[in-house]
Amino acid sequence: MKRTIALCALVLVITAAVAVVTVQAPARDRRDYTTIHNFTVEIDGVVVGGFREVSGLHAETEILEYKDANNETRRLPGRTVYGPIVLKYGAGQNRMLWDWYQSTVRGQPVPKDGAVILLDDQSREIVRYNFYSAFPVKWTGPTMQTEQSAVLVESLELAFQEFTIA
Repeated sequence: MKRTIALCALVLVITAAVAVVTVQAPARDRRDYTTIHNFTVEIDGVVVGGFREVSGLHAETEILEYKDANNETRRLPGRTVYGPIVLKYGAGQNRMLWDWYQSTVRGQPVPKDGAVILLDDQSREIVRYNFYSAFPVKWTGPTMQTEQSAVLVESLELAFQEFTIA
């Protein structure tokens, strides 16, 4: 009787172990993903400081529809629209970005090329999101409240003409 109970217990343990191994996702190499805190921003080849957030890295191609000779609806790719990229950084930390925006305010925008560079845990470049002929179109200052001790953040929005991934 004890032998039968021990054998049943062993079978249950083995079955549970097989079930856990089967259900559990396979272990992945750390190179399969990148942490979101390792990135830098270059403008005209110069790293322009630390940023809390970069958003707006996107491209979208419009769809053009038309009717052919058989009255069938056809679709073709239209123009591609990019961005805008929004850079968020500590208030008062980057005078160069403010000065660049002021050139746009004065009606003399200065287009610059740039990149958002994703880095691995050893600060080696993984991927580079290049943007071309960018110029600032919006600056937002920090929100200040006496009840909070949060970090003050400014943001700069950039319009750009072209985007590549390298």
